[in-house]
Amino acid sequence: MRKPEYDLLGVWLDFAFNSLVAELNRSLHNVGLPLNHAQFAILQNLFLKDGQSQSDIARCVNKDRAAISRSLNALEEHGFIVRKAVSGSKNAIYLTQQAIQNRDRITEAINMAIGRGRRGMTEEEYETGIGFLKKIYANLHSPAACLSDADEQYAKDNIITCVITGAKMIYYDPITENTFVFRRGSDIIQWLWRRPFN
Repeated sequence: MRKPEYDLLGVWLDFAFNSLVAELNRSLHNVGLPLNHAQFAILQNLFLKDGQSQSDIARCVNKDRAAISRSLNALEEHGFIVRKAVSGSKNAIYLTQQAIQNRDRITEAINMAIGRGRRGMTEEEYETGIGFLKKIYANLHSPAACLSDADEQYAKDNIITCVITGAKMIYYDPITENTFVFRRGSDIIQWLWRRPFN
């Protein structure tokens, strides 16, 4: 087995991710499903909430729209999903009966892959690892992660109300008494960057 040359977090994360992807692809093949890990992620997301838009799915699985489009095309070709028009040119993605009937086999594949990856781990070690990865993600995807200390303090002092609803982040600025709606964390960062300090 090839191992990283350097004992660095980023290197080990990359090796672990690629190994898990390869194992999941093998497991899907072993249970007789014509799927890969990217298509699996979409199906798992639709099992949780059917009838999502392509944009919703892209956001939930953290992939760009082009990559999602390729995976959706393959899933549609294999008979696992259908696209249904909801309004104008917008489509919603729905699971087919074939996908629903194969849910247990899909679950079996992921359990096989994760089971091999978890060998030798206690439940506590596994939960600690999940928490560790969640913390890294939260730290790096928080709007404050890209701000200087002064900007972060300004945000804490002056942005007092935040409501997250769906894909929208709504902020109330008590200084101007204006409400701002942001679609992405980067939009918040750009707005904060332009705001004057007191």
